[in-house]
Amino acid sequence: MGFHDGFFTGSNRLNFEPEEFHADSFSVDSFIQRKRQAVPLDVLRDDLGSHLKCLRSSLIELINQDYGQFVNLSSNLVGLDGRIQSIVGPLTRTKNDLQGFDQLLDDNILSLSSQLETRRRIRKGKVQLQYLRMASVALDSSEKLIKKVPSEIGSQMDFCMLRNACDEVAEAKFLLQCCGNSKLETQLVSRWGVLCNTILSRIKNLLKAYADIDFINETDLAKSSQDSKTIMKSLLYMYTELQCDPVVEDILVKEVLQPKCELVLSKKGNIGALFDTIEVFLAQSPLIFVWRNLQEFPWMAKYDFIGRAIFPCVLNILCKHFPHIWSPSNPESFHSNWMRCDKFILTLENSMPSIDHLQQFRVSHAVKEFNSKWQFPVYFQLRFHAIATELESALEDLTAPCSTTDFKLDATRVMIKVLNQCWDRDKVYISRISGRFLKASALVVSRYIREIQMKISTNKSVSIHLSINAYCDLNLAELVVRQILLQKMTNDCYLNSSCLEEENLNTDLTTQQLSNSAVQFLSQFLWEDARGAIAANLVEIAISQSSTSISAVNDLPRLFRRTNRDSPSKPLEYVESILLPVSSLKNDIYNSHQTDLWEKIGDKIGLQILQRYQAQVQEVLVSVQRMEESLRRLKKVKGQSQSSGDAGKGQTDDDKIRLQIQLDVNYFVQKLNEISPHVDTSGIQSLFRTENGKQ
Repeated sequence: MGFHDGFFTGSNRLNFEPEEFHADSFSVDSFIQRKRQAVPLDVLRDDLGSHLKCLRSSLIELINQDYGQFVNLSSNLVGLDGRIQSIVGPLTRTKNDLQGFDQLLDDNILSLSSQLETRRRIRKGKVQLQYLRMASVALDSSEKLIKKVPSEIGSQMDFCMLRNACDEVAEAKFLLQCCGNSKLETQLVSRWGVLCNTILSRIKNLLKAYADIDFINETDLAKSSQDSKTIMKSLLYMYTELQCDPVVEDILVKEVLQPKCELVLSKKGNIGALFDTIEVFLAQSPLIFVWRNLQEFPWMAKYDFIGRAIFPCVLNILCKHFPHIWSPSNPESFHSNWMRCDKFILTLENSMPSIDHLQQFRVSHAVKEFNSKWQFPVYFQLRFHAIATELESALEDLTAPCSTTDFKLDATRVMIKVLNQCWDRDKVYISRISGRFLKASALVVSRYIREIQMKISTNKSVSIHLSINAYCDLNLAELVVRQILLQKMTNDCYLNSSCLEEENLNTDLTTQQLSNSAVQFLSQFLWEDARGAIAANLVEIAISQSSTSISAVNDLPRLFRRTNRDSPSKPLEYVESILLPVSSLKNDIYNSHQTDLWEKIGDKIGLQILQRYQAQVQEVLVSVQRMEESLRRLKKVKGQSQSSGDAGKGQTDDDKIRLQIQLDVNYFVQKLNEISPHVDTSGIQSLFRTENGKQ
């Protein structure tokens, strides 16, 4: 319960909450402004006064409750100052004693640190002296061994002594690296340099001999190719021990590879012989064989004989002796040179010992420079110009028949021929620009389809035979083009890593994704549009040929009116001539094995011919009906007697006309159902049911 809860009750309830005054954001002005809107100011003043009285009463009650404690507090503080002064002296003396002990400990720590540092330097000096002594012993031992090794090593014993001397020199190098700078250490380093150069000169001769693919000598040192590989492994390990790895790559280029290449160029002087020699060297050299066995000798990973030695050397030779290989002025030579170089690059990549070496090789400066020299865009333009010229010359005479049995039109044969040329690896195609050849293929196929579509759509004199032949070739060409491009896109183009990088495609694409992309690409060709144009042309031709015979229906009244001809018993010949073009077209299409074409146009042709024939028949029937009504009215005018006399004449001319039309229509419907069974003929047959009903 609050101190004011019992004070204000009932009607004396305050118009504000006392807790509002305890808020940190309390403001008198805002409080007055807010409350004056709810109650008058005089009421608010009275409430505040009442609240003040309540607060004062509460204060008095609180003082009365704690009065005893206030009195005791003042009496307990008497004499406190004296007791505090009595303990100040002992505390000051204790503080001074602790400061003295702290200073003494600091002095002892400094003294001990100085002594420990002196001992550490002495111990380090002893260790360095020990290393120097051991290094001196190792150098002495290696000097003795080197003196026993001849300059021309010809036995296993000499090679073993050389290897032991190399081990001693490598150990001395390690020990000297652990020593500090001193005069003695400088002298030992000088001795080490002399010994290292001596050993390197001995190893260099061996490396030159055993890196050569033609070295298999029956000597005491190497009696087989396996011994040569073992010796090469030991030589490379010696270079690694002496920390002279780059020297090996230098020797390989200057002492082994360059002389062999110069010898080949002096004898044969062509790029093929140069690459053949290097490929044989890669396949048979003990140096490359040992280097590729990284799983057995992981310490060889620091060497890169192909990326840093062989390929830069070959590139320099190409730039110096064969700069013409990069010129596309002769596309045939350019293609053959690239294919040989590409095969050589693939051989180098297959000779790499690890994936890391392969990746470093592909992004190396030498490979980038080599690729940048090939003028692929110019080469592609020359090739595409030749291909496009041959295709355009064939499309100029689209009606020319094909000399082979594969296609009907020679233009189709030429289109497939130039499309195959685009992907002919042996003569034209280069995988590095496969994206361009893919675009060229799309242009070739689209140009062929567009030309057929325009020829059929714009030229109204195109024969049925040509249209059917074009339709046959479109169907067959679509299958052949799909087979060619689908195979090339999945196998030769997008699975090639260099092509993927050039086209900015994802190299993690799966075969299914590539197949889907190829199908989507092939679906963009407008084969169906061209076939639709051919179908529309055939429909138009067939209807045009049939329409000339349909007009013969108008001549039927003249055959029977006032001619006294017998009643008709068979259809007239014009009905056969109406459906003869359609029947001939169907036979030609079926003979060409293009049933899908007839399924597409058969019902359209039949329906339109039926509609035209039905309109002509209906027009003739209406005319006959009008003529009959006119004659009937004329008879009524002449009188009943004449009318009765005429009634006994039997079948009238109009009846004969209707009967002939009915016979013709029935025969037409029968033939039309044979040609196009799906066409609804109930409309034309209902004309006679209606007519008979009227009669």
